[in-house]
Amino acid sequence: MEPVTFKNKDRVVAGNLHLPIPFDDAKKYPALICVHPSGPSREQAAHDYGLKLTQLGYVTLVLDATARSATGEEVGSDPAGRIENVRCAIDYLVTMAFVDEGHIVAVGLGSGAGYLVGAAMSDIRIAALAAVSPVDVGRIQREGDLSAGAAAERLREIGRQRTAEARGAAPKIVGLLPVAKADGSGSARGLDLVEAVGTGPTAGGAQAAPDPADLSLADLGAVFVFDAFHLADQLLGQPLLVIIGDTDGPFGSYRDGFRLFDAARSQQKEIDIIEQCNHNDFYNDADRIGAVVTKVGQFFKNSF
Repeated sequence: MEPVTFKNKDRVVAGNLHLPIPFDDAKKYPALICVHPSGPSREQAAHDYGLKLTQLGYVTLVLDATARSATGEEVGSDPAGRIENVRCAIDYLVTMAFVDEGHIVAVGLGSGAGYLVGAAMSDIRIAALAAVSPVDVGRIQREGDLSAGAAAERLREIGRQRTAEARGAAPKIVGLLPVAKADGSGSARGLDLVEAVGTGPTAGGAQAAPDPADLSLADLGAVFVFDAFHLADQLLGQPLLVIIGDTDGPFGSYRDGFRLFDAARSQQKEIDIIEQCNHNDFYNDADRIGAVVTKVGQFFKNSF
């Protein structure tokens, strides 16, 4: 594994590059981009997927959502930034002589799958894609804590914060997902949310700290109007694999998975429903991850 960086306009994006073993830089290899969800960083679930997919012969680039400005300051990425990160990752991969530019595929996890769909619709260099337990983060924000009027109240809060900042107040940093406390209280999404955000082990086996907040509250309005699968019926034509669990938890990935599958105009598309599996199992269950990687590898092989 090699830590790498590349540019997204005036920002620097980090990632981990995995090379097949054995590796011969005189050969051409298929490449794969792995896009992680809103909570776990690239060293967590996405690392596990990236490592296993590399064992199938791919040059694998696992992206980090967090970018840095030209001055080195850590900055969050809104949906447009996350989507552009994927396109810039392709720009980076095609500069490598050992990458087969006609054989670049991608896997997205959770909300990362939603961002990947946006990238695939706007960049046909992505030859095929797999969406694992996909989540539309815009829908998550609009639903909020699932209480009546949650969206309107959050938008009022955003408006108040923007007004305060315009008058000189400091930014208020929040996460992309509704807040839940460690005991599951504070959100109708409960422990499903607690388990998913920043709780997995790092690549070295140590427990990771919770993922840093993604956006300032004042910028969260852009997420409210984001629809991960908008225009999929017109623009998403690449081979598509959707993998979901049969347990429709509060994240709504079961619903979003079918919504994506039904909307995509792809001629070659599959949806695979894993029994007795929920959203978080795709991050934390090694057996589930192994089964998903096998399915993804076979689908991509058949796509070519």
